[in-house]
Amino acid sequence: MHAGFDRKDDYPPERFFGEPIRSGPFKGEMMDRAEFDRMLDRNYEIHGWDQRGIPRAGTLEKLG
Repeated sequence: MHAGFDRKDDYPPERFFGEPIRSGPFKGEMMDRAEFDRMLDRNYEIHGWDQRGIPRAGTLEKLG
């Protein structure tokens, strides 16, 4: 792990996936865990990180 952080640290609190929003324009909606995982995977890919959220060696080399 780089600096002690990994994928688990990139998740919002568990209640975001199980409790509906109480008010506002998204009232009643909940986050979809599968969709969040897809977005997280894409974010890692864009930044040159592996599936655990850790920068790949090539990414670190490119950044110096």
